[in-house]
Amino acid sequence: MKKKYFISYFALFSSICLLGQPQLNSTDFPVVYSSSIYAADISSLTSVGNAGPNQSWDFSEVPLTLDGTISVIPANATPYFADFPSANYCWKSTSNGNTFTEYEYHTLTSDNFTTIGSASADGVSILSNPNTIFTFPFVFNTTVNDVFQYQSGSPITYNSTYDAYGTLITPFGTFTNVIRKKTIESNSAYTYYVWFTTNPRAVLMDGAISANDAYLYVYDNAPLATLDVKKQNLVDIYPNPAKNVLNLLVNNSITIEKITILDFTGKIIKTLEAIEQIDISNLSSGLYFIQAYYEDKVITNKFVKE
Repeated sequence: MKKKYFISYFALFSSICLLGQPQLNSTDFPVVYSSSIYAADISSLTSVGNAGPNQSWDFSEVPLTLDGTISVIPANATPYFADFPSANYCWKSTSNGNTFTEYEYHTLTSDNFTTIGSASADGVSILSNPNTIFTFPFVFNTTVNDVFQYQSGSPITYNSTYDAYGTLITPFGTFTNVIRKKTIESNSAYTYYVWFTTNPRAVLMDGAISANDAYLYVYDNAPLATLDVKKQNLVDIYPNPAKNVLNLLVNNSITIEKITILDFTGKIIKTLEAIEQIDISNLSSGLYFIQAYYEDKVITNKFVKE
């Protein structure tokens, strides 16, 4: 079975822990995100625990093997963007089982998050009928019913539900206000699960279970996230929130080549030369991202326009 870290959507023990109901919004999807992914051997698992509020899932003792990495990158900076010109969100993944890098393309709007295809050196798969993964706000008991189809395939019925929330314990820590999403697809014998936090959205664990098999992946967001923080410290922005002018303070160890400003969906709304002061007076109030490019690298900061 070919795995897809980002669309293959796993829990064991339940208890009451009195949490609020977390919800997912379009603004929770990070422009900068990276994680290491570990596989766990749970082939004997037959249950993922109960649905409902205030669950507790303890996977702190599962043995792990490094399996790959995943990150968010600008869709228009990928080698297959010409095949997906409407994409404004992209996952890039590597796997120990593959010799090539995979890209999955999406559109993110204030209303929904939709998969439109994937590509790698192994080929390009385009969805003639895209697959809506989330509708916003994504709150407890929300169900997304959809039918999607690849250009060379038959229609696939997709049913996905926010069926539980609570506390997840993995070898990498204890996480509260975690959402669990359950997905069933008509062409698969598996039921898929994914656990993630919000603000920003970060996948903590995902996997699937069938009558004869089960698999699980655990995500370690710390090592690569730390690298992103170090990079981000090379460029500071102020004030934040800002009303008319945004100032950039650049570490003298790097030279910025260009700057882009993106709205919360990832759409580029301004491209600028490297300057220290940016006029944002004509932007509407809301959340934005500013990206500073240098040496084929990019640093992303978040800011709020008052």
